Amino acid sequence: MSGRPLRVLTLLARHGIEKYYDAPERLQELYARQLHNIDHKIIIVDNAQTNAWSSAHSASTTAIGGDNSSWELSAWDRGLEHLGTSIKNWDLIGLVTSAFQQSHTAYLDRLSEPLLRQVAGRARALGHI
Repeated sequence: MSGRPLRVLTLLARHGIEKYYDAPERLQELYARQLHNIDHKIIIVDNAQTNAWSSAHSASTTAIGGDNSSWELSAWDRGLEHLGTSIKNWDLIGLVTSAFQQSHTAYLDRLSEPLLRQVAGRARALGHI
């Protein structure tokens, strides 16, 4: 994996755009600032929309509907279902909520390409709860 950029897909769970409307842009800024050598794409799973809904935001961001049956957990499940077998095309899958920058955010400063490379390809999880 060291010869090519890491491929990272983020499943961004949200519920409408009233709160944290700019979360996808802030996430892209974080990647551009700290992980600029990463091939990164975002799938927004919007639990305020129906499962049938989808919208292309940009070349690197797509939005799909969720069902909000279990809040962000069902959003991430819906994102994984949407990926299907194409999940194997990604080195890492990030599970993020639209409130990712709201409190206790120092952990975000620790995200780096070497750290992600250590986790990629392993049965490991890296995160903040």
